[in-house]
Amino acid sequence: MKVWFKYLFALAFIGSLIGGGSYFMTRSFFRVKSVDITLGEHKDPSYLFEKTKSQLEMKLKPFLGQYVWSVDIERVLQIAESDRRVKDVFVTRVLPNGIKIIIEPHSAYANIMGSDSTAFYPLSPEGDLLPSVAAEEAADGPILRGEKFLKDEKLRAKAIELLQSLPETGSFSRNHVSEMYLDSKKGLAVVLKKSGIEVLMGLDNFKNRASYVSRVVQYLDSEQLTGRVIDARYSKKVVVKLRNEP
Repeated sequence: MKVWFKYLFALAFIGSLIGGGSYFMTRSFFRVKSVDITLGEHKDPSYLFEKTKSQLEMKLKPFLGQYVWSVDIERVLQIAESDRRVKDVFVTRVLPNGIKIIIEPHSAYANIMGSDSTAFYPLSPEGDLLPSVAAEEAADGPILRGEKFLKDEKLRAKAIELLQSLPETGSFSRNHVSEMYLDSKKGLAVVLKKSGIEVLMGLDNFKNRASYVSRVVQYLDSEQLTGRVIDARYSKKVVVKLRNEP
């Protein structure tokens, strides 16, 4: 009799565990209440993060209310990666009721302005063309002027190559470039911020040409001369036209 009582007690105990566990597991306590979107370790200060975050939160609303263990993490990852502003992304479940997404957005290396001067298209260092933003919301950086930069991927790659060939510091660094444009005969040209000097760089051999121009700009600054045009398209020389020259 005692043996049967023990069996009955054990069965009742197991049944209560299963029932209690089932009740516990199906409570709203485990339904997703939040999708936490944060920046990665590099803490890229790019303004693109806030726009990316707000739009991802809208797209991921359907996952709210689902049981945390039933959320399709691969699908969440696909949605996050589909945003062209996102460079890298990591998704994980956070018990009992959360989803965490860590993203690293592309940085805006330059901005393209086409025929519409009110809209800028950020360009990443990798040459990715990102969704447009209002001109007043664009990050600081060189402006690439012209529809050709929007339409021609190879031209964008050339523009990135030119910018990356510039010295990291000095008066001819990327931070001192105001804009860039394409001349059908002379190739790519950049305009410097303070002086307004136009530098003709052609379409190749940017590294060597940038080195020559950097020395010329440094000399002009030291002598307090104001250049108008620096033509660096020649193989062994740089031609400078000063402001007071015709």
